[in-house]
Order: sequence, then C-alpha cells, then structure tokens
Amino acid sequence: MRIEVGAPGEHLLGPQEETVRERFTDPVRSRCDLRLGQEVTAVGGRRSAGRLPLTLDDGSTVEADTLLVAVGRVPNSVRLDLEAA
Repeated sequence: MRIEVGAPGEHLLGPQEETVRERFTDPVRSRCDLRLGQEVTAVGGRRSAGRLPLTLDDGSTVEADTLLVAVGRVPNSVRLDLEAA
C-alpha cells in the first residue's frame, strides 16, 4: 500500500515546537510519500477505478482512494477567564 501525505507547511504539526514537529515528521517521512509545502487546489473530476483525482498547487495530480481533510484548532482558554482565577 502506498500512502501519500500532503501538508501546506514544511513540517507536519506546523504550530508545534520544532523538536516535536521533527520527531513526528521524520518517522512519517520514512513510511509515506510526503508532499510538504503543497496544497490541494481541486478535488474531483472523473473517478478512475474508484480513485479520486486531486490537483496540487504545482499543477501535478495524484489519485486517492481516501481524502482526509483536517483543520487546525483554536484555543478556547479565553472562556476560562484566567484573570479572575
């Protein structure tokens, strides 16, 4: 099975500390084809054998069985009212 992972930044886990990013990214790189610094600009078109075509921002295309879209997280510590604690 071939796994491709794409991310817009140069590391996975972008907002994390550099050491954490590297310790996570390096093992993933050894097991997957990482396409860092690239974004998917288009999804869809004609499926071929159940595979979904994806167009990347450099114009290249890849076909995927599965597409996982994840978004970042926003801290909700403002609701804790830490100044009042």
